[in-house]
This record gives sequence, structure tokens and C-alpha cells, in this order.
Amino acid sequence: MKHKLIMENWRGFINEAAKTSQDFTADMKVYVEEDPDYIGISIGTDDAMTSNGNIEIEPLEGCDNIWYVSGVEAQPGFGPMLYDLAIAFASRINGYLTADKSASTTSDAYNVWKYYYNNRRDVRNRPMSEVCPEYSESPRMRGAQFAGNEKRFDQGSEEYNVLNSVYYMTSAGVQQTIRVNHSGRIVRL
Repeated sequence: MKHKLIMENWRGFINEAAKTSQDFTADMKVYVEEDPDYIGISIGTDDAMTSNGNIEIEPLEGCDNIWYVSGVEAQPGFGPMLYDLAIAFASRINGYLTADKSASTTSDAYNVWKYYYNNRRDVRNRPMSEVCPEYSESPRMRGAQFAGNEKRFDQGSEEYNVLNSVYYMTSAGVQQTIRVNHSGRIVRL
């Protein structure tokens, strides 16, 4: 199941109707594969474990307890749920989640992080510099508006603040996301 995805690639996070656990069919489950250097989460069935989507997160080298999204693919509506689960699993081990740091973040994925940064009261954020002062890489984003090229952002810009923040849930948020919303549906691999 562990495979490396090249980019965060799904469209319309803000405009799509986010799925919830109530949208699961009877045979749908959340599959979780964990080891010290990788967490993979997928939503699907026993016949097709990633049929609705999957997200992969990895620890950020040199920054204890910070994980970054190394890849995500999702069917419409399942992206927000996968990001919520990834933040919950990182938070469960007293960690944080941040945008892709191995490559550049897509403009679509940026919209996901911007939504968390500005709108989600149950998902908190902190500047990455407070958690890992050693990290100094400037965030990069790619997309059609940059003619396929990467763009780096200056410190203090909204893009910089959104992409260089770490996101986490309180223990109550983790409890709600993992145990209540997905009770009996989580399969550990």
C-alpha cells in the first residue's frame, strides 16, 4: 500500500461538498498504515482500499513532531476528510501537520491550507518558526497562474503564513475525528 505520490492533487476543496462519516456505505472503512517514518490513510472498501482516496504524511527532517503531506489523491468530497484524518493522526502523537515540504504545494492544496488557517476553529495553527526555529525554507507553490513554474513567497505574505504554519487538533478534536466519527471503521494495516 505504501507508495510515493508526487503531489497533492485534488480540485475544488472549498467548493466541493465535504463528505462525512455519515456518507460511508456499509462496506467503507478507513485504512491506516503507521510506522515511525510514514503514516498512510486511505478510504475505501476491502476490495479497493484506496477507491475514495488516500493521503500520505512523513516526518519533516530536523523538526521533531512535524509531519508534512507527501501525497494525496481523493475523489470529490473525500479530500477534506482525508486532511482532517491526517491532522488528527499527527496530533494524536503530539505532532503537527504542514503542507508539502519535499516539493512545491499546488494552488489547489494551498486553498485547503488557507481554509484551515482562516476558517476552521477546531483546527489550530502556529507559525512553524515557533515549533521548529531551525527550518528556514521559503514555501513554494505551483499552478496555472504561475505558467507551470514554481513561485516562492516572502516572509509576511499570506501565502507564506499559510504554508509555513503547522496545524493541529486538541485532544477533544482528535477524539471527535477518530473515535466518534469513524468508530468501528478504522482498520490498522
